[in-house]
Amino acid sequence: MSMTPESENFFRSRLDQMIDLRRPLAKLASRMPWQEIEASIAQLFARKARAGKRIDDVDLFGSTSPLVGGGISNAGRPRMPLRLMVSLLYLKHAYNESDEGPSNAGESRRSGSIFRGETILSTDCLVTQPSW
Repeated sequence: MSMTPESENFFRSRLDQMIDLRRPLAKLASRMPWQEIEASIAQLFARKARAGKRIDDVDLFGSTSPLVGGGISNAGRPRMPLRLMVSLLYLKHAYNESDEGPSNAGESRRSGSIFRGETILSTDCLVTQPSW
């Protein structure tokens, strides 16, 4: 039995129905040109090819000179959406927070969630999980 998107989110609460959309962060979120902001900075965060480096070495089979660190790597943590990163940077500077602070910054956690682009109330804190 396949579930429709409506039935999958039946027990999850939508943020826009939980908060007053006249709050400052909710108003700002609806008025920000998110598509233009993302388009203007997307190329800065694109994965770039690295030139690599030749390392001369001698092993059991003779001298070698492998190229290391070149190409485009897919290693590491999966990327977060650009809107999330831009909104967290804004909240960090607007509320004078540390790196971990913006996930709970703002008038309330819910209006901060609306500003970050979330639509469903989430109880896990994905943005402050350390990458180490």
